[in-house]
Amino acid sequence: MSIILAGCALVFFTILGFWRPNPIPFMLAAGVAAGLGFQWFDTYTNNMGLVMSLALIGYSFACIGYAFRMIFWSDRLRDE
Repeated sequence: MSIILAGCALVFFTILGFWRPNPIPFMLAAGVAAGLGFQWFDTYTNNMGLVMSLALIGYSFACIGYAFRMIFWSDRLRDE
């Protein structure tokens, strides 16, 4: 049940991050994705659990990259 709730939170923060470009929802989505990735492998310790866990942890790094881009590079792009 906690995996389903965390998945819903991940979907919510991802949609919110892309809908209103802001780094905070991407940071929250990164934290939820990393936690969900670690929890997923604890629950399902087979090959599918490993694949989903690594995909979620990779998605958390992608969210951190989006947040970093919005924080540091969005001001320079607006000035040019």
